[in-house]
Amino acid sequence: MNVQQYKQAHSTPFGSGLPSKLFGRHGDTLHATSLLQGTLPPDHGTLMPETVRLLSVMSQKHPTIDMPALPIITDEEFIALYKVVPEDTSTSP
Repeated sequence: MNVQQYKQAHSTPFGSGLPSKLFGRHGDTLHATSLLQGTLPPDHGTLMPETVRLLSVMSQKHPTIDMPALPIITDEEFIALYKVVPEDTSTSP
């Protein structure tokens, strides 16, 4: 069951397609850096429109907010949320 769960994304563009080759497993390639600086990868026209839209959003500059990150919920509330969802529920489409 774990093998099936961990391989769900294998057939997606980021699991085995062009983006996976360009960005690598850790997102530390020159193409990944270039994307974060606003440049879409080469051959992005061959990707599914949904993938291009995701890459476009990732390539946009977003303003940063200088605020300390504070938890919105307590540790107990976070744990309680996990207890509500059955263990065999998948969050991937």
